[in-house]
Amino acid sequence: MNKLLICDQCEVMNVESLQKKLINLPLKIEIGCHNLCAIGQKKQFAVLNGQVLMAETEDELVEKIKNSL
Repeated sequence: MNKLLICDQCEVMNVESLQKKLINLPLKIEIGCHNLCAIGQKKQFAVLNGQVLMAETEDELVEKIKNSL
């Protein structure tokens, strides 16, 4: 199972919306602070299997996650 870390503390992120877009993917999602605040202040991000993925928009981030699976 793929492990995805997303932050619910960063101002840029909308965790509920992101989760809804990822619901059908084979992911174990962990929500919480992952000490990437510098990134989270400016960009959408997630950590997939230890790799940081960043994007300007939520939809771009979802595409990056899908392409990385």
